[in-house]
Amino acid sequence: MKKINIPTLDFYPFKLSIARRNMEATIEKVLGEIENPAIFEFDKNFSSEVNNLIEALSKITSDYDLLEFSYKIKLRHVRLLLSYLSSNYDKIEHTARINIIKLTWLNPKISLFKQLWSTFQTLYSEPAIIYALKFYFKKFDHLNKLIGISEREFFFIKQWIDSGAEINKFVEFIIKENISLVSIKERFYIKDDKPLFTDLCWNIAITAKSTHFFSDTNNIKYICDMLEKTNSIEKLAQFYNHYLTVLDIEHCDRQILEILVDRFGEPNKPKVNLFWNLLDENVKQKLLMWLNEQKLLLFFSDDNERFSFWKRFIKYMEYVYPDRQNYRVFMYFKNIVVIEFGNVGNAIYAYSKDYFKSAYEVYMNLNRSNDFFKDKNNCLFRIIHRTNWKYNTFLCLRQYENIG
Repeated sequence: MKKINIPTLDFYPFKLSIARRNMEATIEKVLGEIENPAIFEFDKNFSSEVNNLIEALSKITSDYDLLEFSYKIKLRHVRLLLSYLSSNYDKIEHTARINIIKLTWLNPKISLFKQLWSTFQTLYSEPAIIYALKFYFKKFDHLNKLIGISEREFFFIKQWIDSGAEINKFVEFIIKENISLVSIKERFYIKDDKPLFTDLCWNIAITAKSTHFFSDTNNIKYICDMLEKTNSIEKLAQFYNHYLTVLDIEHCDRQILEILVDRFGEPNKPKVNLFWNLLDENVKQKLLMWLNEQKLLLFFSDDNERFSFWKRFIKYMEYVYPDRQNYRVFMYFKNIVVIEFGNVGNAIYAYSKDYFKSAYEVYMNLNRSNDFFKDKNNCLFRIIHRTNWKYNTFLCLRQYENIG
């Protein structure tokens, strides 16, 4: 097909204007045919027709034989093979894979482009399909209309593919343009079940430094979906190291943090030590502070005064253990363990950490009464919730924990 270039002019001679309208009408007709879902219907149960074509292509080793084959095969078969290749890449032998892609440029048809772009999203690092797209870019105009994206976005796609389709360059463009993850699908016609979309999302999530990006509810949805689906602890650690370094803990999304805790437990009581070893110390400390705050918030849900007081010292706490069944909470500091009781009329008790571990820790989960943990003779300090209880507690914390 000879390439037709129609210039954009403010004034057209009459015949050129007619030719342009005819060209646009032809494009609209092709678009309509490609959007017809019946074109892409095929037997997903490995029909004999598909298997026979793949078997034949696996035996073709010369370009001359493949060229001859391309003139014999029907256009609907090429579409069918591209669609099958997109979802069954690993099941097709290498020679057959390459030959399927080569068919698209040995006997090029503009109506193949949409399916070729979809297949590329699965095999975007495959040199053969990169070459195929470059070939189509040079041979045909108005390809952006076939996939429904703007000329600006399509211009970037062409440049990106011409330069080798490196994922990091696409990521840089997305971040520079402040494009949300959901907008990637719409602006570039990239399907969210394709490896290209998944890899873009991962790389953007471990590169972006904008609080706006991480606070976007649509981005959070896709990030959570990625985190829940991946089995790679290295990728998870890479994301959380970046996420908790870029954002202050108060700006982090609760669901994103809960996915981590639900899967691996708490930093100081890990279910999988290897994962926690991959996290930076400052990241683990941030996460621990957030966990301790959530536990205190839950325990003091009806007592904002006490919650606000203890929240000031969360960064000094190593661990918080709330026992809501018996309405008490144990706050572990570096040197002491402080106990608060939920019911009215109970004082604060504090013990040295070593004494508490030997005398009480084994009983924390045994449903002992609150009185069991009250020992006036062996506690370091005991403070009743009266007028000056916050000031007195602060003085004791400063004495035993060197809190300024």
